[in-house]
Amino acid sequence: MWRKIFQVLGLIAALLSLLPLIAVDYWWIRIFDFPHLQLTAFTLLAILLYFFTFKPKWVNDYAYISILIGCFIFQFVKFIDYTPFVKVEVNDSSEHVNEDSIIEIYTANVLQKNDSGGNLYQEIKEQKPDLIVFTETDQRWSEEIKQQIGEAYPFKIEQPQDNTYGMLVYSKLELTDIKIRFKVDPDIPSIEAKVIMRNGKPFQLFAIHPTPPMPQHNPMSTDRDKELILTAMASHNFEIPVIVLGDFNDVAWSDSTQLTKTIGKLLDLRIGRGFYNTYHAQYPLM
Repeated sequence: MWRKIFQVLGLIAALLSLLPLIAVDYWWIRIFDFPHLQLTAFTLLAILLYFFTFKPKWVNDYAYISILIGCFIFQFVKFIDYTPFVKVEVNDSSEHVNEDSIIEIYTANVLQKNDSGGNLYQEIKEQKPDLIVFTETDQRWSEEIKQQIGEAYPFKIEQPQDNTYGMLVYSKLELTDIKIRFKVDPDIPSIEAKVIMRNGKPFQLFAIHPTPPMPQHNPMSTDRDKELILTAMASHNFEIPVIVLGDFNDVAWSDSTQLTKTIGKLLDLRIGRGFYNTYHAQYPLM
């Protein structure tokens, strides 16, 4: 009985790991990009469990375990770039760099229904970032954030909305060429602006929050992918440095994010450092 149970577990692990390879935009396919780490661990567990019932004389067992090991290697390779085992893509800043060339950035999805912002404001006051991008900000959040930290940030771009796609940009540095765009959906904003560093040099900011591939938001990933690619194309055309911030509703290893990175000539600070996931802080499994 245990042998059959372990076989079924292994088949489920293999199937779920291969589902994202199907080139369709349906949410029930694309959603499996997200729990990739968990599926990798599940596949490893299925491999280890099956060895308890492995029969060396059965050719089928060798084929079965080879498939599982192949799936595990495929899964591991997809996220190895986001571990300390590879070289970083964005170098650490120099200790001798001019302070006017440094910018400290903070971004947070506040979760619109969340009514406990105390820890958020405390962390911001401790970290003292130069630039902040808030997502999921409605009017209540906008007023509360302004009351808590508004005096420290003279430059603001505010687009509060009650559909979980409101966005705020707070900056200690001058913002110019400000644009609030609705690139894909008339209810989903993105913010663009030039940020003038203390040394007088500008960089282009893109703040985005496309819809996730989930039935309650969008049954397809098409709109998300379109906004990512439009942002990448805009980034590609800039000759000044570009920073893209926000909630991408995607994972680092997805084809959508990888294509965005390539087209936009963008670098990923997570490579060689870690995942820096932004899932709900109260979901330990994620």
